[in-house]
Amino acid sequence: MTESFDEVHSPSIVSKALSAEQCVGLIDPTSVAVDANTVVQKSQALLAPVKPELHTLISVHDFEDVASQFFTAKAFAFFS
Repeated sequence: MTESFDEVHSPSIVSKALSAEQCVGLIDPTSVAVDANTVVQKSQALLAPVKPELHTLISVHDFEDVASQFFTAKAFAFFS
């Protein structure tokens, strides 16, 4: 399993969905190509903005703007 897979799937999904014959082993993390989006997201996390004080958020647009900065793209898509 990869980080992207783990982000949207339950840890037990593989054992529930695959029989013992279908499960051929673990993935060597060093053999997986690095996803450019993951690198960008991690670098953006290092430069993450500071969360504003709650009393400064007045409109729905304000909340959405802050959410778009702090949620992952998948989480923001789910809630918006």
